[in-house]
Amino acid sequence: MKKKLIVMSFDALGDIDSEVFEKLPGFRYLIDNGAYIKKVKSVYPTLTYACHASISTGRYPREHGIINNLLLQPSKDKMDWYWYEKNIQGDTLFRAARRKGLKTAAVLWPVSAKGNIDYNIAEIIPHRPWHNQVIVSLLNSNPMLVYKLDKKFGHLRKGLSQPELDNFIEACFLDLIKTYGPDVIMAHFIAVDEMKHNHGIHAQEVKDAILTYDERIRNVVELLESRNELANTNLIVLSDHSQIDLKTGLRVNSFLNEKGYFKLKGGKINKFDAIMHEAGGAAYIYSKHMDHKSLNKLRAHLEEFREKYEGIEEIYTSEEAEAMGADPECAFMLEAEAGYYFIQDMNGEIVDHSLPHHKATHGYSPDKPNYSAVFFAIGPDFKNITIENANLVDIAPTISKAMDLGLEGATGRRLTEILV
Repeated sequence: MKKKLIVMSFDALGDIDSEVFEKLPGFRYLIDNGAYIKKVKSVYPTLTYACHASISTGRYPREHGIINNLLLQPSKDKMDWYWYEKNIQGDTLFRAARRKGLKTAAVLWPVSAKGNIDYNIAEIIPHRPWHNQVIVSLLNSNPMLVYKLDKKFGHLRKGLSQPELDNFIEACFLDLIKTYGPDVIMAHFIAVDEMKHNHGIHAQEVKDAILTYDERIRNVVELLESRNELANTNLIVLSDHSQIDLKTGLRVNSFLNEKGYFKLKGGKINKFDAIMHEAGGAAYIYSKHMDHKSLNKLRAHLEEFREKYEGIEEIYTSEEAEAMGADPECAFMLEAEAGYYFIQDMNGEIVDHSLPHHKATHGYSPDKPNYSAVFFAIGPDFKNITIENANLVDIAPTISKAMDLGLEGATGRRLTEILV
């Protein structure tokens, strides 16, 4: 019987949550019967789209090109995300599987819109007043598949609210496995990320969301058992990043505006000489002028911000940011202290203690303490073993080795210690 691969990404589940999930039956089944990596070092910045592109490629953001969640579009009310699969540079697990002639499927997998995937329900949301969710999904996924699954399971959704959205994702995920039998299928579940953002990392709502993750593991295992496919399926459950509780937002662009770096039109940035592009607990600084004199002046202003205000832990040069895996095209990169985060807009105080957006977030350096992702795998190619540490970029080459996909260009290493 042909081997199959199922990947379930549980957004924002971290090592800090282990006291909860290690006691739950679904997670315990994975730990007791397969490989468990307690601390998986993510990539920088630790954002969902950058991380998932790294999960798919085994490469760092500087290499695969998904260097943020958001495109830099300062004149727009809402900046677009890196929705599209074409934005990923280099090979991916989906592309490698297709070369092998395997059937592929994805359910709300980040950076998959308009991807060359046999059964694809892309993760993309309407960002313009004239758009709606059904239309953008139809245009960027497999339209007949989206139409059929929305007709069957659309009633489960309530916009983006949780756990209803994950209920819809799971229903589509299980239906694809039963109806189409893909060789490779990956799905992205979001409830814990949403609950941490909205309520903080230790909230009861987060623990409740982890329970839904556990139930979804058990549902997949039961389905595979009922189809006699568990023994020949490599089931991967992993996360992309964790989160950190917040207390203060920083509007660096307000400060840069005061220093004369912007030209505004209608209250929006029309032109800029330098700009901050937020990434949660980190931020890129981009400059139109990369000569030595201009960069020294910009660096001096950023140091002035750090001295005058609170919350900046590090100011990295472009070379230092690149060495950490981030965008080499930035002039500088800012790392916030734990509890601080960056706000893109200029409407409000430079140092904002009101938490207008979230109670927790991510994006920070993966070296922050108690901030690792996690990994679990069961199946014919995985040992029953627990190890302490690995890197997020190690996941794709390890999966490729297990499934003999021939993934090209991965930076991470094969975790041979967890493979049979």
